[in-house]
Amino acid sequence: MRRLLPPVVLALLVFVLAQPSLVRHVDPSLVPEAGPDAFALARLYMSYSSYLASFNFSQARGILANASAAYVPERLRLAYRRMNELLDSYTSTLNRSKALLDLAEAFYVRGDCNASLAVLRNASTSIRVAETQYYDVEAAVSVLRSLGLPGEALNQVLSRLRAALDALEERYYRLLDEVQRASDTSIGASLEIEVSRTEVFYGEYLGVSGRLVSVYGWGVAGRPVYVYFGSEKYTVVTDGDGRFSVWFPVRVYQTPVRVYAEFLSDGVYKYARSPEVYVNVVFFKPTLEAWLDNSTCLPGRSFSLHVRAEEGLEVAVDGPFGFNASFISDGSIHNFSVPVPASAREGLYTIRVTSSPLGRIAPGLVSLSVKVARLTPRVEVSAPSFLLTGFTYTLSVSPSVESRVDVYPAPGVFASATGYNVSLSVPYTYLDRSVRVVLHISPLDPGYRDVDVELELPVYNTLAFLPAVGVTLLAFLVMLPRPVEAIRARRVAEEPQPARAVTAREEEGLKGLFQSLVQLLERVTGVRFEPSYTLREYLSAIKGRVSEALWAPVRSFMLKLEVVLYSQLEGERHLIERIIRAFTSILGGGG
Repeated sequence: MRRLLPPVVLALLVFVLAQPSLVRHVDPSLVPEAGPDAFALARLYMSYSSYLASFNFSQARGILANASAAYVPERLRLAYRRMNELLDSYTSTLNRSKALLDLAEAFYVRGDCNASLAVLRNASTSIRVAETQYYDVEAAVSVLRSLGLPGEALNQVLSRLRAALDALEERYYRLLDEVQRASDTSIGASLEIEVSRTEVFYGEYLGVSGRLVSVYGWGVAGRPVYVYFGSEKYTVVTDGDGRFSVWFPVRVYQTPVRVYAEFLSDGVYKYARSPEVYVNVVFFKPTLEAWLDNSTCLPGRSFSLHVRAEEGLEVAVDGPFGFNASFISDGSIHNFSVPVPASAREGLYTIRVTSSPLGRIAPGLVSLSVKVARLTPRVEVSAPSFLLTGFTYTLSVSPSVESRVDVYPAPGVFASATGYNVSLSVPYTYLDRSVRVVLHISPLDPGYRDVDVELELPVYNTLAFLPAVGVTLLAFLVMLPRPVEAIRARRVAEEPQPARAVTAREEEGLKGLFQSLVQLLERVTGVRFEPSYTLREYLSAIKGRVSEALWAPVRSFMLKLEVVLYSQLEGERHLIERIIRAFTSILGGGG
């Protein structure tokens, strides 16, 4: 057998070394990074420039954000990032330039040429900044062209970017020329106003009067003047001396209220605006209260709202989740239960309680916020410390509330959930060293949020280490020392021995001695020898009931007796008889 050991061990080692190493098919570090799709990225830039040329800045920024999110390898990332940053700055500058031109034109239409010219100066600076940024974009486009982006598409992008800038420049120069000509040819004018009183009750009438005069001091007759009282606008026409007057009821719950008048240029006279005057409006705030018992509520539950208002007021409640209510207040507290649907999203929700105006009592408003939040259930998972391929394992899930359990294993791994038990099996073909399993816990109570429990379990491929274990085990068994005498003794014990005929006298003598010994041991230990006992079972029953001095010899000869009874060894039989007599003598004598 020892001669066969070296060839067998060598063969098994060769088999183990010949097994494929169970790693990934491809080392990710050796795979070159994939570049972006050049044509797809060019189409994004084309779409961006198209929106920018039409001054749709919000859409242009959205397309640019998509281009910025495109994946690029590390070696190209700097160039793409630089391009996107330049385009973002260019878009912002064009947007600001257009907003300034819109404002300057609005002032010009009103006839305020001075204000329009001031805004145009800011617009000119913004357009010059945009032109500098355009040249930076041109340089960045050259770099992208060298990295493989289609040159024709990039040229179209640049053309559209330039067209947007040229359009703003053209509008700037046109508007500047118009404003300057109007400012040079129009006659200056001024406007003064006064109010009938500076404090007025809600519902009373207020008078505003004034005069529109030219820079030469004469009144400007027959011109429309606009009088503003807060957000309200009244139109009057000047008389022959340029004077005007208007009376109107005060219908605003606001104090103080700004009052002014303006004249819009008609081409002959320039824009004019009066100094501002402030009027105090007297009104009363309503008595309106609203409160919640609890500012936090779980989905599927409801929260309590309490409202109290001044008697006679009409109160309206506008709550979340479609809740609305209205009532005429009698001065008492009105209680409402607002249900929160089970499907409600977590977050803050607003409740508005308003009261309608009543004469000099102003409208009232109370805003409250209720937070809808779910609780997080506690989840305990009992899982094995590792997995072997080809075996099925059971994971036990214990959520704190009644829930549904779904399992999402790694690709190629078999898993299923039944109740709170998850069955998991990794096939022999699985090559990773660990497996990721996600347990999705969905509580049946809508007041609890879903929970994902991620497990990362080590995996050992059975086919990988089984040959190595076989080699080690075989080597251990082969090299285990086996004494020749022990082997012979085992073979003799295993071979059937010819039964020797035992005389009735010998059998009766041994049985009688053994019964005498058992009776004495029963008196000493109090344990009866049951017919169903074997000798070893009887030893277990009396263990600890005899003195330590007697236990060792009693155990020794009982085991020896067992050999004699089953092997019928002649020499040992007489020895056991002598031992039994000796023990009987000792026990009978009270030893």
